[in-house]
Amino acid sequence: MNTSALQSASLSGGATRPVTIPLLQGSTSNIAVESATPCPAMGSPKGAFCAQYTLVVPASNPDVGSFAAGKITFTAPASGDVLYSVAADAAKPMSGGMTICTPSSLTTNLDTNGMPLKVTAGATTAAKEVDFAGCS
Repeated sequence: MNTSALQSASLSGGATRPVTIPLLQGSTSNIAVESATPCPAMGSPKGAFCAQYTLVVPASNPDVGSFAAGKITFTAPASGDVLYSVAADAAKPMSGGMTICTPSSLTTNLDTNGMPLKVTAGATTAAKEVDFAGCS
């Protein structure tokens, strides 16, 4: 399984677009979920298998640039809370990305308390559990 961190970037005209944020040192974004790793009994379905991951991300909103007339103009990062989403893609190892679950990709923008996934410098934030089903 591969996990990644996404932030919404505001575009000119008011639209937003999710952007994959490069991970910082200490991240473990590629994980293997194996039948030898059962989930904790609380809150997990019987027979489920789990793996943990760590995404180390900047505690700031992204800079956004626009290209016009041969130059790039950057705008200051948006103020306010630094919100992320976590995307997880399930694929068979060493298959070139062959999917093994339906759906093959899940995303959450919530923390373990069901609140927005907000990042604060120097703090650890736990994302809501991502549960794949229908995997082969």
